[in-house]
Amino acid sequence: MYTIGYSYIWLIIFCFSFSYATAQEKEPTRRDTAFAKVKNLKESTLVVRLTSHHKKVQALQKLANSPELEKRKKERIRHQIATTLAETAYENKLIYQAFEKYYKFSKVLFMYDTATTTLTKEKRRIGLFLDDNLVIDQSLRLQTEDFFILKFDRTDPATTAAADAMIITDQHFQDLKRPFPYAIKMTSFSFVMDSVFSPKEAFEKNINTRVKKLARQLNAFYKKAIE
Repeated sequence: MYTIGYSYIWLIIFCFSFSYATAQEKEPTRRDTAFAKVKNLKESTLVVRLTSHHKKVQALQKLANSPELEKRKKERIRHQIATTLAETAYENKLIYQAFEKYYKFSKVLFMYDTATTTLTKEKRRIGLFLDDNLVIDQSLRLQTEDFFILKFDRTDPATTAAADAMIITDQHFQDLKRPFPYAIKMTSFSFVMDSVFSPKEAFEKNINTRVKKLARQLNAFYKKAIE
């Protein structure tokens, strides 16, 4: 009787262990998830989110229109607005050109950060994407159901040392996770030194270098995913 009882107990333990092991085998690892993501990106679209400084410019314009502010200060603020807009347009154009020239991993579209909510929350995604003059082109639309977003932001200090970077997110604007090569840091010692003497040329050189690095890392990771 005791022998039969022990046999049942061992049978239950064996079944439970087998079920648990099977469940563990079926549960995808972070590597599996990352491989699936890179395969998905290869067949879908990367939407590059360009910085507009919209909130900053709006705040400055509101300040410049204040009746209490003296004329000289208003002129200084309007000059700051013009400088901000010019620098932003210059850098965004270089980003566009870098991706057009060096990024061939997937389809790519461009939009301003002001369109983020429409892209991620709404189904009707029309009038968001930019032509080569960085002007909204109504004819440009997503040709794939899935998409990823590349933003210029700070890396999460909870997962890595905080730094300015190009960061790839999913279509819900959630950062992807390693081992996916989701973040390319934008700063380096050479960039800082170059910026001291020639900031515009330094930015162009840096963005070209970073986009090339992104393309290399995605291609290398994709090759591992399909092996």
